[in-house]
Amino acid sequence: MASTRFEVGGSTSKLLVALRPVETEISWSTEVIKAFDLINTIYTLYNEVEEVTRAVYDMIQKVKDFETFISIDIVRHIALRNGRRPYYLLRAVSLLQRTLDAVQTLDVMDESSPGPWPDRYWHHLAAEIQATLTEYGFSTTMCAIYDVDEAGKKLDAVNVKLDKIKKSIRQGGDSDVSVTILDLYGAAADYNGIGQSMTMNNIEKMAARFEKTKDEIARLVADFCASYVESKSNLFLRYLAGQFLLQKAFVDRLQHSDSGIIIGQHMIHPGTRGWLMERFNQWLTNDNKRLIVIAGKQGSGKTAFASAICKLYGQHQVACHFFGDARHPGAASNRLNGLIQNLAYDLCHSLPEYLNYLDDRIGSVDMGGLLNEDWRMNYDTLLKRPLQFLYGKGKSKGSDRRPLIVIDALDECLEADWKDLRAFVAAFLADLSTSFCLFVTVRSKYLGELIPPLSPDDQDSTEGIRLEDRAWINWHIKDIEIYLSTSLGAILSGEDERGVPKHAKADTMTLQNAIDELLKASSGRFDYAVELMESFAAEMGGSGQFLSSLKKSMVPVRLRHGDLFERKVGDFASPYRAYRDKEGRSGKVDKESLVDTLSVIAWTHPCFLCYYFGHQSWKSTDYVLNLWITCVCWMFPSVFALQP
Repeated sequence: MASTRFEVGGSTSKLLVALRPVETEISWSTEVIKAFDLINTIYTLYNEVEEVTRAVYDMIQKVKDFETFISIDIVRHIALRNGRRPYYLLRAVSLLQRTLDAVQTLDVMDESSPGPWPDRYWHHLAAEIQATLTEYGFSTTMCAIYDVDEAGKKLDAVNVKLDKIKKSIRQGGDSDVSVTILDLYGAAADYNGIGQSMTMNNIEKMAARFEKTKDEIARLVADFCASYVESKSNLFLRYLAGQFLLQKAFVDRLQHSDSGIIIGQHMIHPGTRGWLMERFNQWLTNDNKRLIVIAGKQGSGKTAFASAICKLYGQHQVACHFFGDARHPGAASNRLNGLIQNLAYDLCHSLPEYLNYLDDRIGSVDMGGLLNEDWRMNYDTLLKRPLQFLYGKGKSKGSDRRPLIVIDALDECLEADWKDLRAFVAAFLADLSTSFCLFVTVRSKYLGELIPPLSPDDQDSTEGIRLEDRAWINWHIKDIEIYLSTSLGAILSGEDERGVPKHAKADTMTLQNAIDELLKASSGRFDYAVELMESFAAEMGGSGQFLSSLKKSMVPVRLRHGDLFERKVGDFASPYRAYRDKEGRSGKVDKESLVDTLSVIAWTHPCFLCYYFGHQSWKSTDYVLNLWITCVCWMFPSVFALQP
């Protein structure tokens, strides 16, 4: 097909003009400039090619979506005066660099010689970009839409949002800018989600309507967003003032660990944790609820879920801390004072009024003495007094943007600090405004030692979910089964391409039995399930024999964990039987049935990147790559134009 020209949008151009002169003054600007420069180079090289395949064109469209996402999100950061580095930036630069490497091969591609990057790799890149957009909340995930009328109604709802945004823009005023930009971000995410939930045939039927809405979003991004990121705009100048304060020494002394690294390393698998995300969302929107505790056994996916919350609720999340620096168990990041100071560091970046308060009170103080004080001195100085002064104490009015603090793995805090950590949680609930809410995770067996006894009022304001309790265990096991079945299906979906004889392919009963064996071996733990599937993918990459690979995949996990593995499998026998008695046998695991199985996406919040295969080892084998990409493409049928 003939190549269509692509150019960076108006807001991107103005962001580059505004950011280049102040690159050293904004901590994250170098990565943003690098990302936009890569996008511009990708467009330039693409525009020089006269003929491209449809796969290449679709991938460039995804790059354009990526550009729109980054532009709106950076403007959102500036409008909210959020000084924190966006979590996705390092991955975005890496992904765009790989995309550029691929585009540089286009000059040797033609119909007879596809060159080093055949269509399947362009599909891989497009799906990886889409998965990143979805993981970070820029593509609202919906159930598959096969009815044009239903899609039309959803598209009409997006246009209603856009009309509301245009009305808000006409009314003007800087005070409403952040709200308007958040609305625009949401409308663009909904539009993206609708497109990814439809087949290509139906999108083509509605091409004119889609194009009109897309143009309207692009115009709003170019005109409205761009007007607020000009280098002399009030919004941008206020942001620069905050960045100047963030470079002061007292702010840097507060940081003991970079939560963004852990957040980037963890993700939840497509189709899982929808029920848990729904419970979280209900809690967050309930002004009377202040504390939510997610408890579970080791390896149950608590950190992955906490990471997803940070990615998807950035407009709420004002601070986070992830305990568990296994390399340095006595490090400050694993101590209570380290927690308090890290939270203060994050609050400096997300709440400009808090940063101003600390600068006035302790900006010129020798931080060495303060940081070594008793935890209560740190708590009073860095959290209690500032937050009470700024936001009051006790009951407060409801807000669309409740400040959310995320603390993961309380039990990984140094055990000597547990008693004080428990007192800290109690003090947080007693001292601070009810507008502040707290999300924590903890291993179930330490729940009573780390969460304080709650008063009747606190009990009413608390949500508690222990994953192994009767009310939740089947949901949790189902998530692991979804992970195992989709991963198996994705690996085996390449059998035809690899030329596997029909008699050597696994039949339905064999696949059902395989899922049962893997599910029992997982012991109800996501970390074991991931290890098993990684081992299975490696074995399949060597022998290609299903049953032998399945048996061999258990061996490395048993050797790695020894007797502990056998004990955990034994402990899981009873919950597994109860789950099977209620849920029945696993369904068919052929490709067609897995598309139906993934209808769970109907109630899953947008956080669909594979738990493991799409991140750490995506290049290790073709099987791993195909596994990850097939899962993603089942999520987003328009990528491969899958038919219902």
